[in-house]
Amino acid sequence: MATDSSTDEDSSKPDEDDNCSAPASLLESVPAEHLNFLVWKFFKDYGYHTTAELFAQNNAVKENAGIEDLSICKGSLNKLLEMLHFKSVVDGDIPETGSLYDLVPGECFLSESSSCTETSSSENYSEDSSFREVVVKYIMRTNYNYSICSLDWNFEDLLLTGSADKIVRLWNFEVKEEETRHSCREMTSFGDENDDVNLPVSNDVILVSWSPQQDLIASADSSGKLKIWKKDGSFMINCFNVPEDIVVMKWNVNGRYLLTAATDGIISIWSSSGNCIECCAPFEDDITDADWKDDATFSACSKDGMLIHCRVINANAESSFRGHVNSINMIKWDPTGNMAATCSSDMMVKVWQFGNERCIGCLRGHTAEVNTLSWHCTDPAILASGDDNGAVCVWDAIKAEILHMLHKHLEPVRILAFRPGSDMLISCSTDCVIYLWDGRNGKRLRKIGSGYDATVNVMMWNRSGERIAVGRQDGTLQVLEVKNF
Repeated sequence: MATDSSTDEDSSKPDEDDNCSAPASLLESVPAEHLNFLVWKFFKDYGYHTTAELFAQNNAVKENAGIEDLSICKGSLNKLLEMLHFKSVVDGDIPETGSLYDLVPGECFLSESSSCTETSSSENYSEDSSFREVVVKYIMRTNYNYSICSLDWNFEDLLLTGSADKIVRLWNFEVKEEETRHSCREMTSFGDENDDVNLPVSNDVILVSWSPQQDLIASADSSGKLKIWKKDGSFMINCFNVPEDIVVMKWNVNGRYLLTAATDGIISIWSSSGNCIECCAPFEDDITDADWKDDATFSACSKDGMLIHCRVINANAESSFRGHVNSINMIKWDPTGNMAATCSSDMMVKVWQFGNERCIGCLRGHTAEVNTLSWHCTDPAILASGDDNGAVCVWDAIKAEILHMLHKHLEPVRILAFRPGSDMLISCSTDCVIYLWDGRNGKRLRKIGSGYDATVNVMMWNRSGERIAVGRQDGTLQVLEVKNF
């Protein structure tokens, strides 16, 4: 296919940088290895690591391709692709409404094939795995005999836990191993306050969360009491008129607002100073989940299969529609805020773009109720889901194709989480066992916790992806260090 740049009337216009040449010249002057390097670097810089790796393998990309000697102005790749699309339409290779994907062989996409690959039960790990060896080491195990209900890491590796003994604990693991028991600070107990206001009797601390700026902590108990603390553990404020049975508590990206959702259908937006900004009840049935899209907008779902999308300044739903025929168990926005995924008891996973209420992907493959979702942290095409039959599916959400179906759990999968900046996936079910997987090829890497008979309530990677915190029903708190070679 010809690559004559003269067909683009705007190709001679300079880009944003005054000192760089027009992108049109790239089509004529860039050697193939430099062009491949440019595309690879674009994928890598924007977080599409899986795509970048496969592109490099298929095109023999060398990291040191001499491209540092090539003057490339900002926006060159985008302009080049626009020109390529225009030329492809003119040459009749694709229709005017077609996509450049139509020009790319299937093996260059994220999956090596569009067929589902079921994980073998063999103990031998794949030789093509990017994780040659995975070492898991317990750095702390302790038990307070009260169920661990919630936990959250901050960027300094300080761990918050909330438990059924009505206490929020703050853990610091940057201490010597023999001093681990002294690394915990108990923040003010929910049950020990002498407030003048008649607040509900406190119960389990069911939710804890760091603000994105790491300077504030929010906690909620099962009676609906919501509190905001300072980082040093000192109490800051009670939030009043909070509905009981809070099931969701999430800060927005800039930490200005805190969203709470209660099972009775009430969604509240709080300022970081504890004031209620907005309050609405958009559902006729119980709320099951909610998630922020960005600083100003969020989405929520309910037991009757309804979905809403709202703005903070007006909590009345911008859009409201039925997303599933049965209860929606979870909604998750991808890290870019471009797509939202939902899972349901109708055995379906769906991918949405809000504004036009358009389902852009209906992911079929589960044979039981789907309970949990996790987006890949850096590759926005990759999504994982877990169901009541113990199966974990890894999807290409953009192409609506299943990449891997992982069978090891014997009971319903409740928790999934991709490791930050990695293809590694962690899963946990009510069988009390935790598995580590290579999400790229679907191979099992490690089994954790086969000696435990206590259900895992909560599990979370720290921000660097080097540690996992696990909270169990019997009050056991485990912190594991994960290294791969």
